[in-house]
Amino acid sequence: MKKEGRTIFLCTHNLEEADRLCDRVGVFKTRLLVVDTPTKLRASVFGRKVIFHLRTTNEDIAEDIRKLPYVREVKVVENKLVVTLDEPESRNPEIVRSLVKAGADIQFVGELRHSLEDVYLQLVKDA
Repeated sequence: MKKEGRTIFLCTHNLEEADRLCDRVGVFKTRLLVVDTPTKLRASVFGRKVIFHLRTTNEDIAEDIRKLPYVREVKVVENKLVVTLDEPESRNPEIVRSLVKAGADIQFVGELRHSLEDVYLQLVKDA
């Protein structure tokens, strides 16, 4: 039906299902709070966070990354840097270069993805 250009309304409490099936999601708390794509809802509520798994880390490395103009926040969690930024697809290469220049051994890079349930709970809490 979607391929035919039809709109389908799905009313569910199963937010994992809504995340998989829906192009746009509406969040209600006695009234409509927001409508957007699941990806844009995540970004608007939590921002985009990339986790850089390092062999070891320290505050000096984190401070080098904090100085980058497009980085909004850096947290050190064990041997990981959790970096909040916009457009990680275009910014990650520069962060990787900065980390390598600072002497960091990068083991893995991934994006922290909040569930649609996390988004819902935050939106309803704030409303």
